[in-house]
Amino acid sequence: MIKKIDQVIQYLLIQKKYLKKKLILISFNDSIIEYIKKKYQFKNHLFTEIYTIEKFIEKISGLYIFHESYILFHFFYLFKEENSDLSKKFNDFLKWAPHILNDFQDLDFNLINIEDFFSYIISTEQIKKWNLNLENNLIEKKNFFFGKKFINFIKF
Repeated sequence: MIKKIDQVIQYLLIQKKYLKKKLILISFNDSIIEYIKKKYQFKNHLFTEIYTIEKFIEKISGLYIFHESYILFHFFYLFKEENSDLSKKFNDFLKWAPHILNDFQDLDFNLINIEDFFSYIISTEQIKKWNLNLENNLIEKKNFFFGKKFINFIKF
């Protein structure tokens, strides 16, 4: 990988047309950026700006990526505000909350509508537990209240 990076930079240095232009280097991690800064510090004027992919996306979008711990603390705070049973013990919360956060990231990454997704999951569970006995149906409907409340909770 390093040899390929050196080849690309050497090519850019040989081509005089690139020396007059402003070039932006975007890397997928900080170690490559540090390598380039150390090795080519005297030719640092070649790149006007050097970013990781995350920092570049933040710069062009104006949005910032929150650290997972910040999101978890905020999530816990919201549950505390609701006086939810899910927020009684922080240690228990930390056992299940990161998994839910990862699930939401997967849903977001795949551009899945969260409301439709949870509505589908709740409907599927209702069908699985459906009972012809009307009295049992009323009891089971109360058990799905949490799922519906969770959908309302995640609406912003």
